[in-house]
Amino acid sequence: MIPVGAIQGISIIIFKSLWETKDEAYKLLSQRLSHAIFYASEEYKENFVLRHGFIRQEEFRPSVSLEDIYVNPHFTDQATFLERSQKIMLPYEEINYLVNLNSVCDGLELSQKYSHLVIKGEQGIGKTTFLKKIGLSALDDRDSLRMMKRHIPVFIQISQQLNEDINIKSMISQEFQACGFPEHEEFVESALRKGRLLILIDGLDAAPPELQDQLLLRIKDFSDSYAMNRFIVTCRTFRKTQALSRFHEALILGFDHQRIQEYIRKSIKGKSPDLKDEKRISKYLISECKATKYVIHNPFALSIALSLYQRSENRILGQTFLYDKILSRLISNDESVKVSPCHTQNFENSFSLRLKVLAEMAYLCFKSGRSKFHKMEIYRLCSAIFERHSMLRDLTHIERFKEESLFDIIVVSGDVCQFKNPMIQKILIAYHLMESIKLQNDVIEKYFHESAWKDVFIFLAGIQGTDYLIDAVQPHLSRYLCTARLSSFMHLTAQLAAKVTLSSDRTINYCHVNFMILDIVFLFGHRQYEQKLIAKVLRKIRKIIELIGPESKLLSSSEHPSSYRGVLGDQYLIDPRIVRGLSIDRLFDLALVLASKNKDYGLIEDQECQALMSTISRLKKQLKNKSMSSYHRRVCENNLYKLWLKALKINDQDLNFTVDELQAIFLYYQSVCLIFYCMKEAFYISGRMSREVSEIFLSPQLTANCPVAHP
Repeated sequence: MIPVGAIQGISIIIFKSLWETKDEAYKLLSQRLSHAIFYASEEYKENFVLRHGFIRQEEFRPSVSLEDIYVNPHFTDQATFLERSQKIMLPYEEINYLVNLNSVCDGLELSQKYSHLVIKGEQGIGKTTFLKKIGLSALDDRDSLRMMKRHIPVFIQISQQLNEDINIKSMISQEFQACGFPEHEEFVESALRKGRLLILIDGLDAAPPELQDQLLLRIKDFSDSYAMNRFIVTCRTFRKTQALSRFHEALILGFDHQRIQEYIRKSIKGKSPDLKDEKRISKYLISECKATKYVIHNPFALSIALSLYQRSENRILGQTFLYDKILSRLISNDESVKVSPCHTQNFENSFSLRLKVLAEMAYLCFKSGRSKFHKMEIYRLCSAIFERHSMLRDLTHIERFKEESLFDIIVVSGDVCQFKNPMIQKILIAYHLMESIKLQNDVIEKYFHESAWKDVFIFLAGIQGTDYLIDAVQPHLSRYLCTARLSSFMHLTAQLAAKVTLSSDRTINYCHVNFMILDIVFLFGHRQYEQKLIAKVLRKIRKIIELIGPESKLLSSSEHPSSYRGVLGDQYLIDPRIVRGLSIDRLFDLALVLASKNKDYGLIEDQECQALMSTISRLKKQLKNKSMSSYHRRVCENNLYKLWLKALKINDQDLNFTVDELQAIFLYYQSVCLIFYCMKEAFYISGRMSREVSEIFLSPQLTANCPVAHP
């Protein structure tokens, strides 16, 4: 909070601005008026700080002092600087690049350099916060912005004036009237003539579209009439402001890597003072979490990501919520679309219309397999969707929607258009799929194993829950396993998992058993031509274990004893490219480690484990430092494999998978892995799960109709 003593500065400025307009007799007779103005001046500053000196980041985080958390974003003083035909870098990486080229500038310096300034930027990039920072700096005698000290800040939010005739002088007068200023209209006129005001106009694009051009002309006329005052105006990037010929344009870029870290440090100050925590959070949000990479240059999105980040679990909870908030911010304030007379013209219908149009556009563009389109394709597609919905009749409003509202979602470079943020596009697709169960089924049938569609299904689960998705995917899982060998393998591993006591949740035990058996096949089972495919399966199983293990807290029943040792280290997943380079000694060492692990899991009885480890140790000792041909090594590996099968009581034929069967196993685990990603997402949104997760793996219906191999 700015100290009360600093109020003297603005009080004197305001007092003189009005007092110098009166004659000597009036001054002598108006001592009471002078006191009223002095106290009103103090109230104005206190009111300004209370209204604009705090920032509420989202509804689930308390308001904080703007001065405590503010980090100045990077600017460029040419709004068209970043328009390029290709953008191959993430936004924060591009800002890093421009910083290294010294192609960015400081917004506070720009505000002092130019008396008339237009600040442009995307939604949530910090335009409003920057204006508030400028206003607070002008009021604070301790601040370094000397040029602002001779000016009284007046903050005008266009979005709060939509139901009134837009009159800039009237808006300014209202700010002083609210603080009890006597003769506020005369004071405003005097201050304007003397150039004593810093007029901060926020959100040009918030005005109704039919009034935006008129508003620009009014600002131009007003700024020309009172040119001695300072003006800073903000609007979104797509808004054309050539009419403001006196104004210089600047663009807010956002945060680079360094300022992201600075913002994180200020946000967690007092909560997590440990430098290691700060570095871990920064590393995760900047480089590890796919959900945040595209948006953390944006202060609004970064603040939400920090709220969703759970340090104990080292992951983002609810990325659907993150992108839903961003999407709502992008389109909620857009008034350029009017619904037809047959609908109630309110905010809800307007938002719903924009969401439906953008969602269908995102789906059709993504389904085409292309990322770039001619802008006429986009405009025609937009018009066709409006016609299909039969919700818009006025073609002029369609044109305005195409040319302006799309630019928050779609970036245009010349005649080429593409979606600005692929994650925003995918959450839009998820909203479109919500419209039709048949469409969902068709998309799941066709694209469930397409890696590009993975985030779509995760967002879909976050929006509507995973129950429907599970029901839709289970038939696919059943088809993958419908061979005699695979069906028998599923029953075999389920029986073995029943003996394992790693976790109270049988799904976790089942995954560990599958991993261990396939790891043995991978290392010793003479699958040279299928090792790469088996390794892919192992990676999927390992990812599932990470997703559902006790540390993730995804499964409410996955409690474990203090002696739990189920976490798989790197040594338990061997890259197939280096298997052939393993020495025989190293292979024996791996066999001993796996034997010990199997004993810990409870897969092998103590007596059989001792016999297995004794045999392996004896072979290792006999063959130590002895050269061995490829043929004799294969014989040795085959003998080890037979020892394993005997200890596990498994027939060789049960694990003699064909390439097609291994591919089916991979698709099965890939599907299950995606389901768990979706469940993790929906778990945060819904707060509960309506069915046992283990049914995905161990439901009796899964392989009930599959043939079973007989010995």
